[in-house]
Amino acid sequence: MLSGSEITDAISAEVNEATAEKVRVSFSSTAGGKLSLSGPQTEKVGIAFSVTASAEEAYAFNGWSVSGSGNVRLSSTVDATTTVTIVKAADDIAITGSFAARPKVSETSLENHSIEVSTGEAIVFTFSQEMTQGDFGSTTIAISGKLNGVPEAVSEDFFDSFDIESTSTTLTFTPKPGALASGYRISITISKEVRSLDGVSMAEDKQFDYSTG
Repeated sequence: MLSGSEITDAISAEVNEATAEKVRVSFSSTAGGKLSLSGPQTEKVGIAFSVTASAEEAYAFNGWSVSGSGNVRLSSTVDATTTVTIVKAADDIAITGSFAARPKVSETSLENHSIEVSTGEAIVFTFSQEMTQGDFGSTTIAISGKLNGVPEAVSEDFFDSFDIESTSTTLTFTPKPGALASGYRISITISKEVRSLDGVSMAEDKQFDYSTG
C-alpha cells in the first residue's frame, strides 16, 4: 500500500505531466538504420521519454546529435537507446540518430580457397575503410595450417610463420623464408573486433584459406 507522501507525489507527477508545455520535436536518421520515433513528434517540456536506434546489418549506430535553439538533455549520446528530456522549448528542436557503414575486407590478392599457391607468396587483404592499425595483432588475427588430404592431421598454429604488415587500408601476410611447405591448407581469420578509424567494428569475422603447392 502506498503511503500518504507517495500518493501525493504520484498525483503531483500526473498533474505536472498533464499541464506541461507541449513542444514539437523532429526526429531523423542518417542512412543505415531507423529510429523508434521519426518525423515531427509532440513531446512535453520536463517529461522524459526514450528513443531507440536500430542499425541495418552492414551498419552500426554512431551516436545522437541535437540541433535547434531549445535546451535538450540526453541520458547518453552513444547508446542506441537514450532518454530525452526537453528542458527548454523551442520550435526548431531536432534530434538525429547517426549510423556508420561497418568496415569489411573488400578485396584479397588471391581468391578464397585458392590451390597450388607458392609457399612464399604474400596475401594482401584490402579494407573498405581506413582501419585502426593498433587493432591488428595476435588477439584479432589467427593463422593455422593443416596437411591436405590427411584426415588425422592436426591443425597447427602458424601465426609466427608470417610477417604481418599493415597500412591504413591493407593487411599483408608474408610467409617467412622456409616457414611453409607444400601440401598445407593455411587458414586466416581476422576478427570482427578490428575497427575503422571511426571506431566501428566489422559485422563478422573474415575467414580465408588457401593451399600451398
